Amino acid sequence: MLPGTARATTKERAVNPERPSVPSTPSEARRSHLESAGWRRALIWGLRNVPLTLQELSLPLWAAFFYAQVPEVRRAIELNLRRLTHAHAPSLQLAAFRTFLNYCRCIANAYRVHAGAPLALAARTLGGEHLARALAEGRGAILATAHLGNWHLGPYYLADRDLPPITIVMTEEPDPGAQRIDAGLRDGRMRVVYSGGDALLGLELRARLRRGELVGLQMDRPGGGHGLRVACGAHGRASFASGPAQLAWSSGAPVLPIFFPIEEGALAIRIEPPLRVDDGEAREAAVARLTGELAATYARAIERYPEQWFSFFDFFGADAD
Repeated sequence: MLPGTARATTKERAVNPERPSVPSTPSEARRSHLESAGWRRALIWGLRNVPLTLQELSLPLWAAFFYAQVPEVRRAIELNLRRLTHAHAPSLQLAAFRTFLNYCRCIANAYRVHAGAPLALAARTLGGEHLARALAEGRGAILATAHLGNWHLGPYYLADRDLPPITIVMTEEPDPGAQRIDAGLRDGRMRVVYSGGDALLGLELRARLRRGELVGLQMDRPGGGHGLRVACGAHGRASFASGPAQLAWSSGAPVLPIFFPIEEGALAIRIEPPLRVDDGEAREAAVARLTGELAATYARAIERYPEQWFSFFDFFGADAD
């Protein structure tokens, strides 16, 4: 985060009735019941033992449970959606409930695959020509995605296509039990690495790009101090990961924003046109510009799918109303 852009803490917000107590960072939100090992064990047991029809019927109950059990997360969702849609209660509360429901459905879709089920969702790719042209350049491609739609499941669908190998860069779960569960369920269709675990990770990712491979990173979860506060459409400023832009500058590979929303019961793989570092562009200027362009693309995506936007913390921070 840039100097002078520190956010108010949850404790500071709690004493201000204008600013309700909500998670102020992704790591705070991930310590909720939504991300616990117990919830994941229950989910996996249900996916393996409960008929699919009953699984689907139970999802509104799970959504209602979390709506009631994690009020700080619920308030964060409402805060973000109000900024995005300008809605007010009760429409805002209903939108928050639908966000919980969409989250439960997307996680269930992903964990069915984690638990060994085949890829069952129908899928269609929009913008595949952008990725094909980028790969033809021979520098690989950086896929910058976000916590929108079925981002957990999207890489499996990419890996199931005739594409180069993909490496996904993730942040470890704050709950060690949840981390072990996730790591134990992943199969060999993609390689997962963790951003905080290897000082030489950047070198490895550049080597993979030079071999024409794919590298996937999250644009909306800055970690390790590698975030920039930039404009997010017309909604205010927010912190975005500078990792995709940093890797693009150091490797010469293009960055393609990619999102995995659910549309009419099917997975839409939406690939946006590539973003590039200009020849001779200074590192700081290139990273700032490209991160801002990613944020603009992100803003358009969350405007289109507000109830599939899974940012369970105060995304806009000090800029929020």
